[in-house]
Amino acid sequence: MLLLIIKVLSLVKIITKDMAFKGTKEGWTVSEYSTENSIIITTLDTNICQVFRQGKLPELEANAKLIASAPELLEALQMLMHPNDMNNIEFELKARKLAQQAINKATK
Repeated sequence: MLLLIIKVLSLVKIITKDMAFKGTKEGWTVSEYSTENSIIITTLDTNICQVFRQGKLPELEANAKLIASAPELLEALQMLMHPNDMNNIEFELKARKLAQQAINKATK
């Protein structure tokens, strides 16, 4: 039984390690050069994407914030997928803090 648990936990680590995000990882923000019909998601030196308005302006802004928070949301979810590390209270608190920061970025 213990051997089975160890194998499953090893498999979880392999799977989550192989699912690493290969795009631009940090610094996604809503550009100040956006217009009322589109918003650009950018880093300091790269445009990530442009979100176009189909509905009301608040919806466009909300969609752009969610997209801009994607790397942080992914990082927090990946941390929460490590069952061994979640037994460590410091790791768990860090994962929860990252998750809350990503949620705040997406919703405020």
